[in-house]
Amino acid sequence: MLPEDLAGRVKGLENYEFVSPEAAALFETLSERLREQLMSNYVNQLTDAVQGMSGAQMDRMKDMMAELNDDARSNVSGAKRRTSRASWSALATCSQANLRPLTNCSR
Repeated sequence: MLPEDLAGRVKGLENYEFVSPEAAALFETLSERLREQLMSNYVNQLTDAVQGMSGAQMDRMKDMMAELNDDARSNVSGAKRRTSRASWSALATCSQANLRPLTNCSR
């Protein structure tokens, strides 16, 4: 039995062994289209949010991203560096509700 929500249904069918190769190919095509559409929507929302940011908000976002990138580099090199709680809090605040609050991210 598949879950009620669309995402759950698609996830449930990803490992399903279709009897018909045509059905499997059709499902793969549909899945790819859904991924492309979701990514396109995400990029459009992110673009809109970033374009609506003030200079101060943009500076804060750049600082936060630089700190997160430093963390990623540290993790790759094996160093034990942690991003400040303020950056994680700002990231969480700015990424809620489909990125719409990004324009309100002024910390």
